Amino acid sequence: MVARLRRLGRREALHDAYDDVDESALAIEVGEPHAARDLTQLMQSLPDAQRQALVLTKLEGLSVAEASEQTGVSEAAIKVQVHRALKRFAELVRKG
Repeated sequence: MVARLRRLGRREALHDAYDDVDESALAIEVGEPHAARDLTQLMQSLPDAQRQALVLTKLEGLSVAEASEQTGVSEAAIKVQVHRALKRFAELVRKG
């Protein structure tokens, strides 16, 4: 039992927490003229799984469990895909 908990702890340490990405850094002003086009380009730069998870959870407002059920992908995988998508967005926005 102790060995299992240690392995789990080491494995979890390799991953960023789902909530570590500051979504407010990705916010856009509603009146920005090219925001929709820029968002479309950012979305197209994502792998399909990341884009689908992001659309379902952040744009359509589904819970992780609902997105998991709809896609047939585990809840953990949905969380990872959303996290990676948001992290990629943050990197692209910082690069300008």
